[in-house]
Amino acid sequence: MRTEPVNQAALAHILRLREPWKIKSHRFDPKKQQLDVWIAPAEEQNHWLRGSRQVLLVGREQTWRHLDTGGWHTFVHVTTPEGYSLAPLNCAGEPGEPFSRGMVKFLFELLYNGVELGAICSLFSISLDQLWRFKFALDNGRVSIDGAQARAGKASSSPTASAANRINEPDRTGTAVPDPSEAVWKRLAMGDLNIDIRVLSLKLLLTRVRSQMSLIKDDHVRELKAAELHRYFNRNARLLAHELSQLQEVAR
Repeated sequence: MRTEPVNQAALAHILRLREPWKIKSHRFDPKKQQLDVWIAPAEEQNHWLRGSRQVLLVGREQTWRHLDTGGWHTFVHVTTPEGYSLAPLNCAGEPGEPFSRGMVKFLFELLYNGVELGAICSLFSISLDQLWRFKFALDNGRVSIDGAQARAGKASSSPTASAANRINEPDRTGTAVPDPSEAVWKRLAMGDLNIDIRVLSLKLLLTRVRSQMSLIKDDHVRELKAAELHRYFNRNARLLAHELSQLQEVAR
């Protein structure tokens, strides 16, 4: 496997590395279109290169799938020396989780904007099983979206999410649906607002969403669940005319 020449300073900038973290080594795999990057604190990196002493490491090497770099699927590898925290690293993630913090925020935005799981898997070469487990963790309050830019009612800055929104644009010729930024959606998802429901599928959806909301503590993830409700109403506006009329009254 050959290693492509690259400006490591540029790569470090892309990965948003800050002192003391530096790139220890990297490797391109053209067949897989994959970039692997190994990072370490600068002082420990020097010791590894010189072999002057053995570095005391904590635990095994951890690997996270990060945001793609120039179309290459990027994996970041870190073995954390004693006394160092991975918390400041956007390209690292939580122990035992498959995605970096940066990738978690990106996947969150795609899901928030209604991109289908299958489309995400195809576009970014993520297994459906892995993505399902990530969404399950979101739905059950086990993943926090710290600093994620959840923008209710606004198109994502991601071209992928925007394209998916255009493809899945619902028929809005039926009863008007309250704007996704309206508090009515979060109230409905939380169970703070009860309406008369005649459609069984909505009853089942609300039961599931409210059960998940009881476990979710992160406000951004709660917005994600409210956005799911809005999309359901938007796509089924004619069927939900009775329920929508009640939401419109509350939103006024």
